[in-house]
Amino acid sequence: MTAVRPLLTDLTEAAGLTAAPGTATVVCLPYAGGGAFGYLPLARALHEEGKPLRVLAADLPGRDRDDDRPAVPADRLTADLAQEIAGAVPGDVVLLGHSSGTGPALTAGMALCAMGRPAARLVAVAGLPPSSEDLDDHPARAAAALPDAELFAGFAGFAGSAVAPADTDADSSEPGTDHVPRTDHVPRTDHLPPTGRLPLTDHLPPTIQPPPADQLSPEERADIARAFRYDVRTALDCFATAHREAGRNGTAALGCPVTALLAEDDPSLAGRRNDVRGWALFGTALRVAWTEEGGHYLNTSRPRFLASGIPYESPVAPTPPEEPDHAPYDAPYDRP
Repeated sequence: MTAVRPLLTDLTEAAGLTAAPGTATVVCLPYAGGGAFGYLPLARALHEEGKPLRVLAADLPGRDRDDDRPAVPADRLTADLAQEIAGAVPGDVVLLGHSSGTGPALTAGMALCAMGRPAARLVAVAGLPPSSEDLDDHPARAAAALPDAELFAGFAGFAGSAVAPADTDADSSEPGTDHVPRTDHVPRTDHLPPTGRLPLTDHLPPTIQPPPADQLSPEERADIARAFRYDVRTALDCFATAHREAGRNGTAALGCPVTALLAEDDPSLAGRRNDVRGWALFGTALRVAWTEEGGHYLNTSRPRFLASGIPYESPVAPTPPEEPDHAPYDAPYDRP
């Protein structure tokens, strides 16, 4: 019997890195059309920043021609993700949702909370939560209906600043929130299809983002377009569920704080800066940080900025018991 391919891919192992024992695990949910290996730069950046966390990323089912797993509705995906996370992560989990990936990250977090395993934090990258009133007419639905050629033109536009200069002005945080410092940029190099799967090896490309359409075969373009449409529908269905759960239980439905990390030059956020406050509906606390440049694909343009927004606590070695200053009570007693 063929084993079912898991939803989660271990990027720490794939990058040839080792997570520190007793630390949290970051679980990444990619942007629409994106894939698990697009978060290898984040796995490396965390280690470079002194945060040796384990990083897993979701490889969602039924999104490309080589995947024999059936695509599943949002509620089933949420349940499957929560079960796999609970089984694969013995300690704290940080959920990182990127753009449309914030939808399944949010509902997976709610499912984990209902299981008695609330996440330590939800990190929302380049994503603003739609209001319950906007779900039916959300612009993402119109984008998903576009022909493939127009979809890929939109992907190119979302890149924002292709190269963000290092060590310039500090990033800004929203008033009343914690500050996440700006960190230097890791340039984009290799271009691989985001739905592609790579072998576990120490020699993986440092960055992965959607390549130009003319560098892809018709089959690869169809895979990415199909994945994009599936991810958008899933995200909107997840947000509909999240609004219902928050309406019943408030922020206790998620049970953890939210950190939002965004770029000012991300075209998908144009004119919607204040919508980031919508995350306060779901999180027990909200932290917001903006970087001036990086576009929509912050996983490749600014992985160290993302790493700076992920909490880390060094594991504390257990203190050895002190030697008693008297003989054990059950030691033989020698009479004088």
